[in-house]
Amino acid sequence: MAKIYWINKKDKKNYLNICKYNGVRFSFESGIDEKAKNELSKLISYIRKKFYFPIRFNVCFTNEEVFINSENGEKGYCAFYGNQEAKKKMYPKLYVPALESDNNLLIEIEYYVCLGISMYYQWFFKQDEKLSEKQLDKEADELADFYVKEYFEKPK
Repeated sequence: MAKIYWINKKDKKNYLNICKYNGVRFSFESGIDEKAKNELSKLISYIRKKFYFPIRFNVCFTNEEVFINSENGEKGYCAFYGNQEAKKKMYPKLYVPALESDNNLLIEIEYYVCLGISMYYQWFFKQDEKLSEKQLDKEADELADFYVKEYFEKPK
């Protein structure tokens, strides 16, 4: 099983001209705490400077603590949507509940951003055709752990 990694900016020449629009974009729903907005903006800025997104990736921070699956009631802390389900062309999206609480700390929100970005790269590299859902989850979790740790250990 070949592991995937996020694409470093220095390697972007290998992925140019894949899509007219690239990079990562982000937005906040109203009602999210300014401190959380600032910290999440810093994380996204760091990610933008260091990594390349060959196909535009939209990250939306929602004014919720958690997502509840309407079918089974399970809690979720990020939702990734590739464009394979779309009838018209759309870019992959990540939704992350960004309302801080005792059950949803800022460090956890940052972890879920990194988890969603790992899912983006799995989608980009078509890992779902090579790995089981359990393997994809494990790989995304390991990548998220690695990149969150790297972010917090970076020189200030």
